[in-house]
Amino acid sequence: TWMTSHVLIALIAAPIMLALAAVGMSALGTGTVDDPDIVGKIFGAALVYTPGVWVFVGLAALVVGWAPRLSIAVWLLLGYAGFTGYFGPILQLDEWTTKFSPFGYVPRVPADDMEWLPVILLTLAAAVLVIVGMIGYRRRNLQG
Repeated sequence: TWMTSHVLIALIAAPIMLALAAVGMSALGTGTVDDPDIVGKIFGAALVYTPGVWVFVGLAALVVGWAPRLSIAVWLLLGYAGFTGYFGPILQLDEWTTKFSPFGYVPRVPADDMEWLPVILLTLAAAVLVIVGMIGYRRRNLQG
């Protein structure tokens, strides 16, 4: 139950936090952009990242379940994802560098058309990672 509660909180908190970020961006955007659809576009652009965040939750569950001493690897991958996401275009890094992160597969809406296949595949990958991580956690010999 300990692991389940932590994973559920992370899975539920991800879209909530992305929605809150969209609220902040919308508040700024509506005052500076003359586009009546800006709020919907910002919410769509923010929430499409939910499956990518869920993949990181799944990776964390997998590592905690099977190899907890390697949990720093998930943080390193998250840092790498942030670095390539923000600085990749500035440093003109090749596109393949972003593909080491689940965020590299998230559709870039509203600039590009919405592609559902990557979102569905990321969600399925997150579910598999969480399930396998939970199985590993249950198999560990924990005394408490």
